[in-house]
Amino acid sequence: MKRFELITKSHKTKWDFPTVTSSDVVAEVAKSIWSKDIDIRESFYALYLNRANQINGYAVIATGGYVSVNVDIRMIAKMALDTLSTGVILVHNHPTGNLKPSSADIEMTKKIDKALKLFDIHVLDHVVITRTGHSSIL
Repeated sequence: MKRFELITKSHKTKWDFPTVTSSDVVAEVAKSIWSKDIDIRESFYALYLNRANQINGYAVIATGGYVSVNVDIRMIAKMALDTLSTGVILVHNHPTGNLKPSSADIEMTKKIDKALKLFDIHVLDHVVITRTGHSSIL
């Protein structure tokens, strides 16, 4: 069984992420770390930020099929606490190329936001990406 991996600055990876200032920056960062299957299956990532909107780390939360992905909110919260983050940006892809968020996307965002508020952690954005574009849910 593969365990969740939180990628942080302490990993031996090139770490040159910009400060997050917009969904454009989020999409740029997400596409730089996304696996090659952006057009094949849905995946759900979380970016963990400090108060200055600098990325503390990121994680692949879930990988699903062509039209859906199941997200475990506890994993998002755990990693946010592990990195002492004050903000989280959610990112997932739509392999179909459709940038419009589904009602399930919107409901999931609300559930995650409500759960993280218990720890004074804020969902700053939720971005849907495709190979050719992106859109912000919030």
